Amino acid sequence: MTRWSTILPAASASELLELAEILRKAATLALARVQATEGFQSASTLTGPDAKVAICMVGAVAVCAVSYLVSKRCAKTPNVKEVLAMNPDLFAFSSFYDRILSKPGPFDVPDLATTQSRFVILAPTNDAFTRDQKRLSLLDEGQWRFLLLSHVICTDVQPDRLSSLASLPSVTRSMAPLNCLVDKFSDGSNRVRVPQEASNGLVYAIDALIEPGEQCEQE
Repeated sequence: MTRWSTILPAASASELLELAEILRKAATLALARVQATEGFQSASTLTGPDAKVAICMVGAVAVCAVSYLVSKRCAKTPNVKEVLAMNPDLFAFSSFYDRILSKPGPFDVPDLATTQSRFVILAPTNDAFTRDQKRLSLLDEGQWRFLLLSHVICTDVQPDRLSSLASLPSVTRSMAPLNCLVDKFSDGSNRVRVPQEASNGLVYAIDALIEPGEQCEQE
């Protein structure tokens, strides 16, 4: 016999309530179908072909409901680590983060896949690394760690508030300037960058490597 726990492992209360509501509606529709059959008096007299039709209807909807909830779970929002890996424009930052920060060194390296924390990632694009290649070639491993982690902020501040803040402390405890989240146009108007939302934070693709405690360069 199939156990529900194998179909919906660790289902949340909201998911179970959603499933129960779908099954309730299915049962109501099945009952209405049988009530429309000539000679049906009450649920207690439900026998024969009508009973089989009602049972099949409820069973079919139950299977569809479980499939829907399972597919809904599979289509979950990616975490910050997955968002970085999936964006080709952020390949350099993602690969440097994984390769350089996988080794022991100064500063605690947060697990960007964890759901226990929320992050704001100011991820420089590939072009940003290319433009600064000469300076980056002179950095030692410790300086690389400091640079990369200075783009990682542990916070649950929402996007609408971020653009109004001057800076926030990064993982290295240096202040990461947030003016890089606003593009300035020649007519004096501003446009706030739109982040890619992850299950555990926000990822901003920015045009320049930030210098902790200093203002981001604008193109």
